[in-house]
Amino acid sequence: IGHTWGNLGNCALQKKNYTEARKYYYKQFKMCSKVQDWDGAGRSRYNLALVNKERGFHKRALSQLQVAKGLFTQSQSVLLLQKCDEIQAQLLPLLRKKLD
Repeated sequence: IGHTWGNLGNCALQKKNYTEARKYYYKQFKMCSKVQDWDGAGRSRYNLALVNKERGFHKRALSQLQVAKGLFTQSQSVLLLQKCDEIQAQLLPLLRKKLD
């Protein structure tokens, strides 16, 4: 069921309906955490980071990525850890620009 929430969140994100996407990703996180599906929980946090990135909330996105990375480490999801690093590399210059 957790992955169904994630799929609904993905549909909402594609439509740029960020409020709905967040709602579904949080439901995914709650469900996946409850059954100790750390990969699924990590995916929800990764997707929440994407939502925050799209909305320009770069610090929040980085925070979500850190949580996702911890969960992906726990579930040994190497590919998803790499995806987190890619998004993080995109965000860091954006945060530096805000500081300048």
